[in-house]
Amino acid sequence: MSTRSRSRGLAVGLLTVSCALALVGAKAVLFPHFRFPTPTGPYAIGTATRHWVDPTRRDILAPDPEQPRELMVQFWYPAERSEARPAPYLDDAAVVTPALARIFGVPRMALDHLAAVRTHAVAGAPVADDPTRFPVVLLLSGLGGFRQSTTFLAEELVSQGFVVVGIDLPYAAAAVAFPDGRVAEMGSRRR
Repeated sequence: MSTRSRSRGLAVGLLTVSCALALVGAKAVLFPHFRFPTPTGPYAIGTATRHWVDPTRRDILAPDPEQPRELMVQFWYPAERSEARPAPYLDDAAVVTPALARIFGVPRMALDHLAAVRTHAVAGAPVADDPTRFPVVLLLSGLGGFRQSTTFLAEELVSQGFVVVGIDLPYAAAAVAFPDGRVAEMGSRRR
């Protein structure tokens, strides 16, 4: 092999590596991993998600008009301090991010990083041992939203002594994942 061929091969190799590094760097710049601001209040934050079913009510937006009303509800509450790892921002990222990508008309990879984001809340943390009562705030994200969309606000309120309840409304939220694996997406509701 000639010196010229080796030099050309080395140049192609360096160019390939440079392009790969540029793409990795561009993704980090275009789609950075963000962190939620540190809450300013004295309380630590706990979180829990529940699946509620009301068999006496029908879900008027469901494809099946006989389907009972179901909700996914997330609670953020003042908690005892814990060394446990904070909860993920989206515990159902595999369902929510593709739906958000469709709604916003962006490639799914633009939102894939959301699966790696962590909050300040600890799942299942014990409720703060405090003699005061904690006022409750309900958060609804609106059409095409999702219950975690205002996590930064929920965490700040909880750190100040509030309980925050975020509710995903099936067929109105971007996507709602139920514990049994079913998914209710905004676009799949009855017309």
